[in-house]
Amino acid sequence: MPPSPDVPTKRPGLPAWGWGLIGCALLAPLPILAAILFPVFAQAREKARQTACMSNMKQQGLALMMYAQDYDEVMPPKDTKWMDTLLPYIKDEKAYRCPSVGQGEFGYAFSSELLGKKFKNIKSPVETVAIFETASTGRNQVGGSVAYRHRKFTNTAFADGHVKAEKAQQED
Repeated sequence: MPPSPDVPTKRPGLPAWGWGLIGCALLAPLPILAAILFPVFAQAREKARQTACMSNMKQQGLALMMYAQDYDEVMPPKDTKWMDTLLPYIKDEKAYRCPSVGQGEFGYAFSSELLGKKFKNIKSPVETVAIFETASTGRNQVGGSVAYRHRKFTNTAFADGHVKAEKAQQED
């Protein structure tokens, strides 16, 4: 005999509390997974900023080489602002802004030892720092202290135009 329409039939399946347990079991690992992944994403983001900064410095190093070639192998003179002097050789002024510094700041400095110097008088252009990341973020900075803003790395452009990421020295 078929069940009467007034009597509810018991359907096969999981009760509501069972679905609740399954939901909790599936959602419980999410905070742990997020705690693991957020630092990884932050590292990847900073590595991308370091790469963009390196590209900026490469443009600056090449601009320096072109400037020196146009001005009889002489580096920008002491009485000029180096960023403004190299600007005609750079495609975009954004190349003067490190992506890891604040909006409207720059973050690069020119070596004071090279200003006005003839390229042939540089003993080892491959080892001589021309442009570096600095703690001071103003425009046309000359000299100053090196900033390690990319996870204990800094980018450096050398007098021959190549760029290198260098790790901070460990203090004992």
